[in-house]
Amino acid sequence: MTPVCAPGRYVATSVTSVHQMENGYKVWSFHGRLLHESSKDRLFQLSWRPRLPSLLPPEREAEILKNLKQFTKRSVRCAFLSLCV
Repeated sequence: MTPVCAPGRYVATSVTSVHQMENGYKVWSFHGRLLHESSKDRLFQLSWRPRLPSLLPPEREAEILKNLKQFTKRSVRCAFLSLCV
């Protein structure tokens, strides 16, 4: 099973074994670009953290859904800037 994060933007692949082998995981974008790779001596399971409930009031969530393209552009720009800093 290949874990996919809750929003569906990232996919993780892993090699898990009880024995010390080539264990580790890779995180990919939904475009297929490798974002992160990590080797571990022992890796038994890989899973995403549960998505926390929203702290926004329902009215604000509805506004965001209504203007999703605008908010998506803003969040992608902010995420890119935080990676560059």
